[in-house]
Amino acid sequence: MNAFDLAKLSDSVSHNAVSAWPYDKYPETPRLTAHSVITLLDTDGPGVVTCLHATRFMPRGGLNFDREPVNDLLVRVFYDHEPNPSVEMSWHDFVFDLGAKSGFFSLGSVSKVRRANNFRLPMPFLKHIKITLENPTESDMTGYADVQWDRLPVFPDNMGYLYAEHRRGELNVPHASAELCDIKGQGKIVGHWLLLSADDPICKNGELLCEANNEFYLDGAVSPSLEYLGTEDLYGFSWGFEQTECDGACAIIRKEETQNGGSLIGLARMRTADAISFQKDCRYLFTYEHETNPALPSLNPGVKRALEQNGVKASYESCVYYYK
Repeated sequence: MNAFDLAKLSDSVSHNAVSAWPYDKYPETPRLTAHSVITLLDTDGPGVVTCLHATRFMPRGGLNFDREPVNDLLVRVFYDHEPNPSVEMSWHDFVFDLGAKSGFFSLGSVSKVRRANNFRLPMPFLKHIKITLENPTESDMTGYADVQWDRLPVFPDNMGYLYAEHRRGELNVPHASAELCDIKGQGKIVGHWLLLSADDPICKNGELLCEANNEFYLDGAVSPSLEYLGTEDLYGFSWGFEQTECDGACAIIRKEETQNGGSLIGLARMRTADAISFQKDCRYLFTYEHETNPALPSLNPGVKRALEQNGVKASYESCVYYYK
């Protein structure tokens, strides 16, 4: 957004809703007790949610910020009185805080600071929106959340709804491929994250894991419309994963050594300036299989070692955020 766009006056009206914190002005506010579901927002449209903010939720017993964060909370988003949620996943994963263990980062529309998470991808709704947070654990939680939203006088014809496609699975690298999204209809991908893990020394610092092709097939194309010849390149980096770092659009948000000398790598990219647009469909394929091609002039040393031992067992989690 440039300065002139920011200075333009709009015909919307802003609101916010606070929740989970009964220790201040609103003592009747429901707490996030054990096995409870609280409502973060429940309002009629047309409108657009502009910011979700929440502190770290901690088991009751004092605000000890050094304790391990709780990673069991579930967020659900219901559009237009639908019976089943359009978004249903771990709260922390939804806000790019992978396993509640991401390092601090700012990707413009999503950020993590020491004691809070912020999510600013717009969430438009025509008739109604309801956002809930569930605590499925045995512990009562202490925390605070607020949701900011704008009421719109009319809902633009070309406005999409925000969805998140979350997938996970196992891989035998390099004899492996995984489909990370399959979206039908007109849409636009605006962000994605990926968590990869393999407990094998071949994968130290994300080596071998970074070798996948990332291919986006748009509108029925039989060859990739966009492809990246390494996962580090898809996420804006090169030559593997040196350290956790962030450039404002792409980030390495987790880098950990596993027990036997392998690694766990978490990556994120926000596409507010370079969204992937499609008119009919989008299929995202994550594949290592090209690495097994004997016609290649040379094989990566890590790939050679992996082939000699019939592959490396790895796991992945992925989420693709898109408007449709």
